Amino acid sequence: MNYIDDITKRILDNHRFLLLFVLGALLGMILLLCLFICLLRKYLRRVEQLNRKVTEEEEKLQLILDSTAEGIFGIDLKGICTFCNKCTLTYLKYETQEDLLGKNIDNILRNHNIEGKHISPNDYKICEALRAGEGIHIDDQVFWRSDGTSFNVEYFAYPQYKNGEVIGGVITFFDITEKKRTQDEYIYLSYHDSLTGLYNRRYIEEELKNIDKPQNLPISIISGDVNGLKQANDIFGHEEGDLIIRTTADVMMNVCRSEDIIARIGGDEFIIVLPKTNTATAEIIANDIKAQLSAKVLDWKKFNKEIISTLFRNFMGDYPNERVHARNVSKLCRRMGERLNLSESEIMRLREAGFMHDIGKVTLGDELINKLVPLNNYEVMKIKHHTVVGYRILNSSDFTVDIAKYVLCHHEQWDGSGYPKGLIGKEIPLISRIISIADQYDFLMRTTTYKKGYSQQETIEILKSYKGKRLDPELVDEFIAMIMEDED
Repeated sequence: MNYIDDITKRILDNHRFLLLFVLGALLGMILLLCLFICLLRKYLRRVEQLNRKVTEEEEKLQLILDSTAEGIFGIDLKGICTFCNKCTLTYLKYETQEDLLGKNIDNILRNHNIEGKHISPNDYKICEALRAGEGIHIDDQVFWRSDGTSFNVEYFAYPQYKNGEVIGGVITFFDITEKKRTQDEYIYLSYHDSLTGLYNRRYIEEELKNIDKPQNLPISIISGDVNGLKQANDIFGHEEGDLIIRTTADVMMNVCRSEDIIARIGGDEFIIVLPKTNTATAEIIANDIKAQLSAKVLDWKKFNKEIISTLFRNFMGDYPNERVHARNVSKLCRRMGERLNLSESEIMRLREAGFMHDIGKVTLGDELINKLVPLNNYEVMKIKHHTVVGYRILNSSDFTVDIAKYVLCHHEQWDGSGYPKGLIGKEIPLISRIISIADQYDFLMRTTTYKKGYSQQETIEILKSYKGKRLDPELVDEFIAMIMEDED
């Protein structure tokens, strides 16, 4: 019995030991598991911190990329887009990066050239340079936007390395459309005349070297200038002179053939180079140009009394009030000349100057001559300039040069407040002083579409108020006496 009890006790002791061992093992495993969990949590926190740091760095990098004014994108060696910045999306008119990422950038950007022709993959220069480990700079291509429009670009591409091997590249680009337009405009202006659009002297000098070849023989050259351009500028201003030059250029372009080279090589000088053209053909072209120009442009070298008379007659035909005024002033001037016992030649000059005293108004146009509302400063200045224009017109012909100075001074005033020179008293020519009185008298008396005339007595009183101010006092007295004698 004691033996059995002893065996049983031993077994129980062994089970207790085994139980303790199992419990100890379990406890150890739990401790190890807890340690593993702690280490795992610490590792995960570290991974999370690293991921967050990587994300922050990526965000910083993207922020830097997006803050640049240039478009920037990356590609692998197959041309697949790996990243892009915001400016790239803006330039190319895409909404999100997903529109570009993972796609062949060459197909997106350069599948057609500026003429709309398809570009062969063999012509793509970016990937070819990157595979060779070389950078590339291009400034003569276009990129295409998502809406089908294109723009001129300048771009730089540099290889991207990893472990000593090229894995792709980074491309930086920007829109040079405005820059190219400015360059093209500069080049155009370097070889063209800005007024006419024709070639200029620089171009023709360079082109003559290129055209002087056997296949272009015979070569003929027509040269010429615009007659009397200076007179046109002096009389009607440079706007009219520019119009004459442009008209001349238009006629030449209309007459000449597409292969002919027309150039303006000076202020009024033109030259036409005619390849494969003999003398007879050149003469036909030159005569055709002359014929068309004679129908469009006045020959200012032949500017004579007849042309001046025609010019003024046409002006008065367009403005009946001016015609009546010119005739009235001329008659009053003739009568004053007779009253003052001037010589016949002086009376003739006085009468003609009185008739043409406002010839300078031919340049004013309908808007100014018939304007009813008050004039602005520029319009007043332009109207005052008609005395100078009239002088230049009359001074351009030997037949009217002797009355030009009287027309110039007919708005001078006795007290020096007139124009254009501000002459005082008897510094003003006698004939001009007489014209001024007759001009004022007829202006005050006449009723027109835009004003009611004064009575004769009112007009006389106004003339008296101008004595010693606007008008010569002695001549005013003589003029009034002449008018009053008519009443008697």
